[in-house]
Amino acid sequence: MIKILKKIVFALLIFISSCIVAFIFEGTYRNYIYDLYILLSNQRISFRIQKLDLHFASNLFVYSFAVFTTLCFFFIQKLNSKQIVSKCATSIVIFLISTVLITYVDSALKLAECS
Repeated sequence: MIKILKKIVFALLIFISSCIVAFIFEGTYRNYIYDLYILLSNQRISFRIQKLDLHFASNLFVYSFAVFTTLCFFFIQKLNSKQIVSKCATSIVIFLISTVLITYVDSALKLAECS
């Protein structure tokens, strides 16, 4: 019973700390996406962002990042260090490739929609 309670408390700590990290990281990720839209559309898409515009992190982004991090932590606990590095590197590469592909397709669709 104590072992299960420790795992639950540990999972909550990982979840909360992941929410904080995602909240901080979201602004940087949003700027990365803006830059990708501009780059992949050959600068035919632009964004008007005012300096006083307040932007809060998306709940979906924060919670999905926290759930993903918590689940990944529990899935890699019983692996050796070589497998952990391999799985983490693979997931990061897949994340970056999917981000670029989704941004490319969406920017092409937005350009087609406007013309």
